[in-house]
Amino acid sequence: MFSFIEVKKKLPSLRQNQVQCKDFNWKGEMHNQNASEFLETEFDVLVGYYKGQNEFLDALIAQSRAKFKVGFAGSEDRLFDLLIDVKPSNIEIFKAELKKYLTVLKKI
Repeated sequence: MFSFIEVKKKLPSLRQNQVQCKDFNWKGEMHNQNASEFLETEFDVLVGYYKGQNEFLDALIAQSRAKFKVGFAGSEDRLFDLLIDVKPSNIEIFKAELKKYLTVLKKI
């Protein structure tokens, strides 16, 4: 699991699991070793758990080697194989819909 933060906070955190704007160069290339290793892993499913579009998170999704990518409706549809029209705050509904579609598509 990786998170994106726009502003660095002075609170303690798991820095190795965070990506910031400064981790990208002007070409959109990642300069964060932990995130690069995460992106190079061939996951069966990658869930982009964010609503709408975010140029940094979209770049991570685009660079990922995941076999199947899931996001929320309203996200950049070219990046994802499946978009689910549920509010991110409805975690239980999202999990149920995700399981349903992954079963129908024979991904699980």
